[in-house]
Amino acid sequence: MKLLRWKAIAPLSLVMAMLAVLWLLFSGSLLERGIERAGSELIGARVDVGSAYISLLKGKVRLTSFAVTDPGRPMTNLLEADTIIADISLGALLARKVGIDTLVVLGLRFGTERTSSGELHGRGGEPGLIARQVKAWKESVAVSRPDLQSIGRVDRLSGLQPESLATWREVNTLR
Repeated sequence: MKLLRWKAIAPLSLVMAMLAVLWLLFSGSLLERGIERAGSELIGARVDVGSAYISLLKGKVRLTSFAVTDPGRPMTNLLEADTIIADISLGALLARKVGIDTLVVLGLRFGTERTSSGELHGRGGEPGLIARQVKAWKESVAVSRPDLQSIGRVDRLSGLQPESLATWREVNTLR
């Protein structure tokens, strides 16, 4: 019985090397496109990422030229950042969760003008997932209008005397 099958080791090593090279070449662009697509779906407007870098061994993610369009104003960015660097928890990734230990945002600006429209074509002004969920939550919460008629009116409570309050007694003691 042979412990090592040499005829299988060489092709397996070649396949593993090819996967490593593909990961090095395309992991950043896959991350970039994934953030742009998922972010655009959540917000309902364009999310742009200039470049993305990921290192799973070091637990680092870096995004450059990150911009999120304001869904209500397609020629304005809701926020824009030059660089975002995140240290992610590798233990959390193994548990299929994302844990961010450190997050650094450099060059953060709000309400900046865009050179091109950030409106998503083919959506017809349909809000993103977050806006739809906030609207559904807002409609499910019953909020009563406050009674403004009683403002300025002083109600006397017959059972409550100022002398019975501890604060009143303390003030009188201090006097």
